[in-house]
This record gives sequence, structure tokens and C-alpha cells, in this order.
Amino acid sequence: MNTLFMARTACPACRSPRRETVYACDYLANPVRDFLVNYYRQSGRLNLAYLEGVRYLLEECCDCGLVYQSQVPSDSLNEILYREKPIPPPPEECGHSLSYHARNVARLMSLAAYLSRKSSDIRICDFGFGWAEWISLGVALGFQACGCELTEVKKEFARSRGVQVMEWDQIPGAGFDYIHCDWVFEHLREPRDTLEQLVRGLRVGGLIMISVPYRHHIQRRLEADRWNVPRDSRKSLNAVHPMEHINCWEGCSLNRMAEACGLRPIKIPVRRQRMILSWDQPREAVKSLLRPFYHNWYPWHDERYFERTA
Repeated sequence: MNTLFMARTACPACRSPRRETVYACDYLANPVRDFLVNYYRQSGRLNLAYLEGVRYLLEECCDCGLVYQSQVPSDSLNEILYREKPIPPPPEECGHSLSYHARNVARLMSLAAYLSRKSSDIRICDFGFGWAEWISLGVALGFQACGCELTEVKKEFARSRGVQVMEWDQIPGAGFDYIHCDWVFEHLREPRDTLEQLVRGLRVGGLIMISVPYRHHIQRRLEADRWNVPRDSRKSLNAVHPMEHINCWEGCSLNRMAEACGLRPIKIPVRRQRMILSWDQPREAVKSLLRPFYHNWYPWHDERYFERTA
């Protein structure tokens, strides 16, 4: 028996045991083996012996629709995958476009407009902040900003940017107005337990935003079985990345889990959403104009807001 993996016997979102297998193969069988070899080649941190005797199994919950991996890394394997891997360069070395930062500034401006309060009166938390790009903007715009992160190097980097770093056990009772979770919940072995903890840190009426990888047509993409296409391709299987993206969400599964944790789904009204337009980049300007409508009405969008009800 491979002790580096553990089994999830029920849906991690709604905890229903009813499920159907939608994809199955050995980790050491192609095309999954080739995908993992290519992905981990640069870091060299994946020993194929870790995968002996383990099957890559994708299950779909019959009640909430979550697609999840039932065989997931144990704590010891996660140490290898997340803590011991080489740390990528900080954002000033790899860099994002100005339009990327403009979107994040607009999101923070929209939050202040929705809450009808000054930024200095709004307490926000970035859960899983990475290189602290989003939460650093919150600091610059005057929000009461803090965050949580796993990696010590990234924690120190965030502190150097003026971000208050919190630990997991400091979250309950923090009274946040807003918690930001950008591409976090696809990685979590127990996402519902994590969400329950985060809700304890929200004030009543506070908001949490959860964004996850694009899942639309995942069944069709699995049938095509093209694991090595670029991750930004519409045929990409990044949403079910073996061992890392262990939960593949859709609106129903997120809503069911959120409601079980005392949250209700909301939409930020279009009139409260702010945008930054740069007409020297017409394509980005048009995207900015359409984004509020996309997030409020497109059924498969990957960013959802929830409000604590009690």
C-alpha cells in the first residue's frame, strides 16, 4: 500500500458518498505519466516511485456535481509538492501586465463601492496570497490588509510590502469585511473545513470571493484526453491537474458548500462595479467593459461572491 496517498471516500464539498467515476488510469500509465514528467521536469522534485501502485481517479459527486480526485497526496507528499519545490521569482522579476494590476485595483474599488465605506474602514484578508500582489494593492489603496500563506519565503516578502501576515489559528473572530481566495480551493484536501474556518473570520454580512480554474466542458476535454496542450487552451485539463488541482468546481458545488457553511451567493451589482479603461489597448478596454456582465450572468464564470448570513 502506498502511504504517500490517502483516499477520499465522500465528496469534500457536500460530503455525499454518492459518486461516479469519470476518469481512471494508473499514475504511471500514459498520457498522465508523460504529463507529470513534463510538468515536473524543471524542478526535478517528483520521483516516479512515489506513484507506484496508485490510480488517478476522478469522481463526480451525484449530488452537487463536484469533480474530485479520490486518491490525493498525504501530508508528507504535499511537503514535497508544495514546500520543497523551488520558489518561483517574485513578481518584479516575472511581472504581470498593467492590465492585470488594473483589474485588481478595479476589484478593490468595486468592493469599497459595494460596501459604501472608505477603504481605511474595510478589513480585508487574502487567503493563500502567493507573492502578495493583490493584497499589496490593498495596502497601497489604504485598506486594513492582511493575509495567510503557507510558504515562509512568501510570508517574509509580504511583510516587506507592509502586509500583516496571519496564521491559521488567528482567523476566527478577526471580523473581516472581505476574504479573497484566488485559485486556492482547487488545491484543498478538505475545502469545506477550510471554508468553515474562514467563515469564522468574517463579520456577519462580510463577503468571501472564491475563484477557481475554468471547468466548462471538462467531460468533453477528458474524453479528448489531451494532457499536454497549453494550460490556457480551451482543451486544457489544468482544472484536474493530478495531485495539485484535486477539486474541479462548478457553480452548484460551490454554492452547496457555501450554503452549508452559513453563506449565501451574491452578485456585485453592475452599478457598483468599477473599471479602469485604457483605450490604447482596445481589446483590454472592451474586456473591462464586459467583465461585470460576464461575472453576473455567464453561468460558467470562475469567480463567485458569498455573504455571511449569521
